[in-house]
Amino acid sequence: MIKKQLMIWALCLSLVLIQLPAASAAPALPGADKLTYETSFTGGDTSLSGGEAQQQYFTVMNYWNVDTVKINLHFQISQITKDQQSSVTLSLNGIPFYSFRPTLDKNGEQMLSIPAPKGFLKKDSNTLTLQGDLKTAGDDNQVCYVDNSPDNWLHFFNTSGIAVTYTSKALTGASVISANGSPE
Repeated sequence: MIKKQLMIWALCLSLVLIQLPAASAAPALPGADKLTYETSFTGGDTSLSGGEAQQQYFTVMNYWNVDTVKINLHFQISQITKDQQSSVTLSLNGIPFYSFRPTLDKNGEQMLSIPAPKGFLKKDSNTLTLQGDLKTAGDDNQVCYVDNSPDNWLHFFNTSGIAVTYTSKALTGASVISANGSPE
């Protein structure tokens, strides 16, 4: 008796499931095929002092069609920095593209999202350089003043990074190389 009831329930359930349409994909949204590759700054937290520079490396693969590149900075500057005299310049593969003056608002902690020119990118390895010119002292009347104080720092948190949004290039009919090195 229990077997018969189980069989009837299984039959009814299968008839109901058969009536359901097959799973179908929703229409693709614009930009749905875009992917984002994010790289955090290497070496954990990074600091600049005075006129130092730091470099961060990231990769752009050959099969990517790059849509955008964003540099996401999360940093804090020394609370005694002269914000109208200090600056940071970003360069991509040796070409400067953005400079800013960090402010002392919010105890010097800030977040910036900076678009980078994708025309400066290379396939494979790329270098982002962060060059600081940080000042904490000095008289406005001094023509030549070197500020080598340990007080002039800018600290990048490990939440800083680089985001490359891209689509994959279509596969081409590239030939396959056999084990002996000749094309097949």
